[in-house]
Amino acid sequence: MNIYNEKPKIVFYRQRSFGELINVTFDFIRENWKPLLRFITYLILPVALLQGVSFGSFLDDYMGTIADAANGSEDNPLAMFGVSYLFTVLFMFIGYFIVTTVTYVLMQLYDESPQRLKGITFDDLKPRFWHVMGRVMITFLIAVAIGVAAILLMVAVSVVATPLLLFILVPAGAVLAIPYSLVTPLYVFEDCSISEALQRGYRLGFKSLWLIIGLSILLSIIVQFISGVVSLPISIFMGVKGFLGAQGDSAANGPVMTILSFLFSTVSAYVTFLVTPIMTIGLAYLYSHTVEKEDGLTNSRDIANFEQMTMPRHTDIDNFDQLV
Repeated sequence: MNIYNEKPKIVFYRQRSFGELINVTFDFIRENWKPLLRFITYLILPVALLQGVSFGSFLDDYMGTIADAANGSEDNPLAMFGVSYLFTVLFMFIGYFIVTTVTYVLMQLYDESPQRLKGITFDDLKPRFWHVMGRVMITFLIAVAIGVAAILLMVAVSVVATPLLLFILVPAGAVLAIPYSLVTPLYVFEDCSISEALQRGYRLGFKSLWLIIGLSILLSIIVQFISGVVSLPISIFMGVKGFLGAQGDSAANGPVMTILSFLFSTVSAYVTFLVTPIMTIGLAYLYSHTVEKEDGLTNSRDIANFEQMTMPRHTDIDNFDQLV
């Protein structure tokens, strides 16, 4: 039986309680896990493979640095953070942009199409993929800029400030950062400028501050638990490889260990990307709840559509002068 006939379509702009926000997040994933898995796997698997290669190389550098430090022959403990580490971080960010973009586009298509995501293809994603990715990247870069500015400010203040002032400023900075969680979904789902997204995002974010904190903590626990379970083999592998390296065993850098390092790193990266939509979807529904509660966006749109409706024109009167 068709699932689309069994369950009512999930309404995007709707007020929801905390429990309903959790439920609707996983309801969307349960209903649309096939297109989510298909599109994310197709786009993210090459990135996961590249990240597996770079992370495997980083593990070799890491283990080599640890072994050299244990032998007293390593003078620079930061040597492990080389090119392989930079590429690992780069591929991680690229994967984040792709997964977040795909998730947002699928949510938009689901909300707009009467058929939901049934029969959706890559051609349906293409028209809006780069537009959404651009908006995701803009909000990400702004967040990075804000974070760097905050760190520099903290460093500058620490020179002259007392420990008590720093103790106050750190939580204050965290509180200011939390509402930013709504800026990205607002900028993606609404046709507005980035300045408008920042203003409204912070205004709405402060009004739902505790909801953002609670939802983010709960979903983060779920995501980290899944990622931790999947990453357990690579943690064990790192321990075994480190032990063999410390014993001077050549098998630590042998072909078997190299292949296993690549496989474990790739699988770990792939699963991490797969669970990323949980947080993205949850914050998107939190945005829709908040904007519906505070701004009544659905009612505003209904009124705007009603005002655009016009009475039928009487063509006979308009053409009266042409009557004979």
